[in-house]
Amino acid sequence: FSRPSALVFVLVVVGTIGSFGTLRDYVTVNSTSRISYTELSALSKLSTLKKGVVLSPPNQNRTVFSPPQPQYDYITSSYISALSGQPEYLSDQINLDITGINYQQKLKNANRFYNTTDVSWTKEFLVENNILYVYETPLRKLNIPYEKLNLETIFTSPEITIYQVTGI
Repeated sequence: FSRPSALVFVLVVVGTIGSFGTLRDYVTVNSTSRISYTELSALSKLSTLKKGVVLSPPNQNRTVFSPPQPQYDYITSSYISALSGQPEYLSDQINLDITGINYQQKLKNANRFYNTTDVSWTKEFLVENNILYVYETPLRKLNIPYEKLNLETIFTSPEITIYQVTGI
């Protein structure tokens, strides 16, 4: 090997080693995550509505479900935006970390939204952040009855509920 060839060889080998850890996500009989037909229907419905910011529960990485896990239980991503065409309040925290974008306050506020019983704060949060849609999963539901928040149900199933913010 000449020096440039040896350097290229070393770089290729070192670069490949890091990829072996992710191979199980791509080379397997079973998928590690999924989007159910029900959730796909919810996202399809969301795609037909006027453009507006979607608030979805921050991913907790709880791994409650067996593989293939629902995407909302698998890993933080922007799948809601990708499949509905709607912008999200907060998504894909992994890439936010990589790019150095500070999202910690948004994460704190999103978690507070799903955990609080403070109706006043919740309404202010929705208005201040121009949130038009609220997304619920079996893992994260509102602690305040949706009627008190002026939310109208636009999609409901045992798995996914989507509310539209009205009258605020």
